[in-house]
Amino acid sequence: MDKMILGNINPFIDIWYKDCFFMSLMHLLNPQQKIYLLFNEFYIYQEDPTLNIKNLKYNKDDIFTLLPKIGLNCNYRLKVTDIENEIIKSINNKELIILAVDPFHEDIRKDAYKKLHIPHCLLVYGYSKEDFYIVEQNYSLSLEYKLERIAKSRLIEAYNGFLEEMKKNSDYIGEDFPIECKIENQFPTYFTIKKSNKNIIIKMENLINFILNSIPILLDSLKILKKQENYLQKLYKKGKEKQLTELIFQINKIIITRKIDDFRFQKLSSNRQKMLIQESIKNWTYLRTIFSKLLFSRKYNEDHFINIILSIRKIFECENEYYTSLLNIDWREIQDGYK
Repeated sequence: MDKMILGNINPFIDIWYKDCFFMSLMHLLNPQQKIYLLFNEFYIYQEDPTLNIKNLKYNKDDIFTLLPKIGLNCNYRLKVTDIENEIIKSINNKELIILAVDPFHEDIRKDAYKKLHIPHCLLVYGYSKEDFYIVEQNYSLSLEYKLERIAKSRLIEAYNGFLEEMKKNSDYIGEDFPIECKIENQFPTYFTIKKSNKNIIIKMENLINFILNSIPILLDSLKILKKQENYLQKLYKKGKEKQLTELIFQINKIIITRKIDDFRFQKLSSNRQKMLIQESIKNWTYLRTIFSKLLFSRKYNEDHFINIILSIRKIFECENEYYTSLLNIDWREIQDGYK
């Protein structure tokens, strides 16, 4: 067979969800499966000077155990020798593939092609005589995912390039790569996903109760933010490069989680609620900006120093009101809202 393309692939471009593996996964999920993943976790603050966040999970299974519960069978391989034939065999078996690659070898990735070595995952959903059909973004962390075609030789290079970089560079894979997919301290590089023949019914009631029970925990964790005001100002004055880099990384994670909350609750939220969470995101983004400027310029700015406390207090006010208000939502509407 010279050509086969698996259907029902819709690039997910609403929000950035976790990492490139989970973004690849979101492209192939139906609406109910997306709901399950989006509502399976809730993010709270924890006692940590770097503003580290913790995720509470309804279903604590790893991703390979969780997916069959929403109607998808997932298998993985640590390494594939003949990647071209393996992809063709999987597609012929109606299996979608999430593949680890290095965009350094992807000519459709103008940000990285022949410039940067980056660990990355993408979805493969078909093949023809000369090309593979993939879902790919135009640059790192971009939401501009599109259905693309890439020459077979390029994708083979990108996969083998990933293996080579992982082998020779111990720092190649960082915290932004899918840690949840790690198996016994190793990263699989080839995932196949296929629809189960079982009739799976996703019960939203349990997920809703999980969220309702998690909101008071999050509200309690907001108190931690106020304790961080003086520490963040101290870090702004005397923070070392490593401390600032770690802080910026954690703030970025917080921004992503708050955007996830904005997205998953938006169809149930009032205009006031939307304004509150967006104001929180705006202030977190401001904090990320001023600490990034400090990291790269090493120039102290008195206004920025003062605004750290003002931003943290504004975040506290907005998130406290926002998450308290979620307790009053009619959660019975959720299934209809996300169809």
